Amino acid sequence: MLKRDLLAGLILLVFSLGYLSMAIELPQGSLGRMGPGLFPFGLGLLTLFFGASIFFKSFVQDIKIGTFPIRPLIAIFSGIAAFAILIQTYGLFPAEIATVFLCSQAVEKPNLKHILLICAALLLITWLVFIVLLEMLIPLFIWTL
Repeated sequence: MLKRDLLAGLILLVFSLGYLSMAIELPQGSLGRMGPGLFPFGLGLLTLFFGASIFFKSFVQDIKIGTFPIRPLIAIFSGIAAFAILIQTYGLFPAEIATVFLCSQAVEKPNLKHILLICAALLLITWLVFIVLLEMLIPLFIWTL
């Protein structure tokens, strides 16, 4: 039977290598003048580091894989898909709210109070960072009739 950390590390390594192969094609720029590929490349390196750490740590531990929980996998991927679809049609805030609510279904008994607190914090942080500080032109709401 495979070890859980071994499998998780391998999955992270594969995804990070694929991500890095796409990010390397974008212009990197420099730290003073970041190009569109610098952040994805850095994120890919960070994921590669974590994947390698988990992979090599698996050889030290004796944890075996039990059952594979499908609920968190479906919840997280549906949240990501909802964000990608909703941000273009309804704006940033509705997409974030839907993403948080869908991803919160990864646990057996989601706490509504915590979900609302996370939504409020995420909306405030994204508004502050992307709209106020970076002055990006991301529509917060798209009103369609």
